[in-house]
Amino acid sequence: MEFLRDRGLLDLYQKVAAEAVSKFPSSRAISSHYVGALLRNKDYKTGTIYGMSEIKAFSAINDMIQAQPTSVFTYEYLLAACEGSDPRILNYVYDQAIQHITDNALLLAQYAEFLEELDEYEGAREMFRRAYNIMPSDDLARSVIRVGERLRDDE
Repeated sequence: MEFLRDRGLLDLYQKVAAEAVSKFPSSRAISSHYVGALLRNKDYKTGTIYGMSEIKAFSAINDMIQAQPTSVFTYEYLLAACEGSDPRILNYVYDQAIQHITDNALLLAQYAEFLEELDEYEGAREMFRRAYNIMPSDDLARSVIRVGERLRDDE
């Protein structure tokens, strides 16, 4: 499947991924390929994602989450598959992850960095604080301070 994706054969990539998901529905790796294929199926003339592909992608994301909602790997595969797509999709995956996995400091810190990149400093500070409460470290403490300073600068 990676061969098809890397060569830009996105329609074929999507068909192969869909067929693989139907045969191996419990495979996170295959399911993430399917999500990635759906999100990459773009109309390059207009630069927009087909509406049906986006709807199918959200359905596939939710199916993957429902299959193993408390596994960090579920969300890591999904985040990798969604990389480069609309930030709202990534935000949705992160939001689902922190609803189901509340004790993973690395996931919380990763989400905080994502929010910081979007200039969502209040949310980023909260995620860094939650991560720090689970796994205190100098890096997380500095991140809480850094984001707090950005919040003060914006006021």
